Amino acid sequence: MLRTRSLALTVAIALLAPAVLKAEVTTWQLGGSQPWAGQDTVNIMIDFERVPGAIQPVRVEPGVNIISLLSNWTTFRQPKELGYINGERPRIWKWNEGNGDPTENGVALIDADSTTYNSSKAEGIGKQFFTIDLAVPVPAHTFGFHTPSGGFRSDGTPLRTDSTPAFQISIQEENSEIFAIKGPLPLARIVAEPTQNFAPDVRIGFDQQYVRFFRWARKFSIIDETALTRNRVSGSSGGQGNQARSLLGTISEFEIYGEGFPKRATYRSKIIDLGAEQNFGRLFFTATPLRFVDGEAVEAPDARAFAEIEVRTGRDDDPNIYHEYTVTGKEKVVSRARYENDLRTGFGRTCASCDFVQRSPRPGMRAAITYDSDNWTFWSTPITQSGLPLNLDSGSFIQVFITLHSTRFADFVRLDSLWVERAPLLAARVLGEVAPLADPQP
Repeated sequence: MLRTRSLALTVAIALLAPAVLKAEVTTWQLGGSQPWAGQDTVNIMIDFERVPGAIQPVRVEPGVNIISLLSNWTTFRQPKELGYINGERPRIWKWNEGNGDPTENGVALIDADSTTYNSSKAEGIGKQFFTIDLAVPVPAHTFGFHTPSGGFRSDGTPLRTDSTPAFQISIQEENSEIFAIKGPLPLARIVAEPTQNFAPDVRIGFDQQYVRFFRWARKFSIIDETALTRNRVSGSSGGQGNQARSLLGTISEFEIYGEGFPKRATYRSKIIDLGAEQNFGRLFFTATPLRFVDGEAVEAPDARAFAEIEVRTGRDDDPNIYHEYTVTGKEKVVSRARYENDLRTGFGRTCASCDFVQRSPRPGMRAAITYDSDNWTFWSTPITQSGLPLNLDSGSFIQVFITLHSTRFADFVRLDSLWVERAPLLAARVLGEVAPLADPQP
């Protein structure tokens, strides 16, 4: 009987073999003949132009303001836009949380225009600090700022000479809990803290290192006290202490300089519609480690740089589920369009100069965004070696996240292309139907 069942199974496989062979394995590709540019939702310090068909980190050139190499800035510590992920968008924010007022939120300080500036305000020095997040650590050795090229204060003082009397500059390589703490606390390393500054153009040098965060904080100076005394003698009331007089110092631009390649450069693809549900096999890619020597990039097998790739797949075009609060404080599922366009955030201010506070849950307010794990896989284990299986469920949508790592300023990796094996579900279904003829429904 066993020989009969085995023979039947063998015959069944032989008869079905042509159908299995028709389930041809193809590939989905990025790079090479399929352009990288335009297929991304996030790219931080990615160079699309240096080598056609490939991506690599942007090199920080001497004399180039690193701020100018980044785009899509936000002026909030916690951006309200959907899809924000820490480290995938540069930020500059004033005070604890930032705000949307372009006259003071810092957007004028990163626009490479010396005629724009943040006007001095009659408010406490404790609120005068800015935090800059470049999204990834970059090789940096200088932080600077300067006064506007023209204009006047209300008392007739030329803005070009309106230097900041005292300030503190601190830096940090990676994210930490300090940014959730209110107040102008210094970051991991203080690189400058002058108490009497008269220079309109300031450049602070330090040993080159990877830096992601910079914090500029206004400090009180004897120069402020002198201005306050002069104000009293002239018969005016108030001063720096009670905010009746605008603070000394007007800033037009922040500047950051360095040389070399960032510690990380990141690329997140769009969610790509494959048209039909697919099975996925192995991930392949071609990457070249290089080193910048005497003005040229040369192949360097020992370069301390590598590419890391993650992939996820899904059965619809959005991996998230959006919720709104109900009258009972519970949550209900809503469309992304309603969540994004019609609902209010859960945070608000009670006054223009107040911090954000959490509102009580109510209808019309955004609730949680959760991951749709029923229809989307989680990101694959980061892959650094070509030819490994993805071990992902089937899906009709795919997305890729790439990190180009480097641990030396002169080393980097170039990613030429990547491709993923895929095949229609036919193969899996056909093989799954193979059964002994005596037991067609095992």
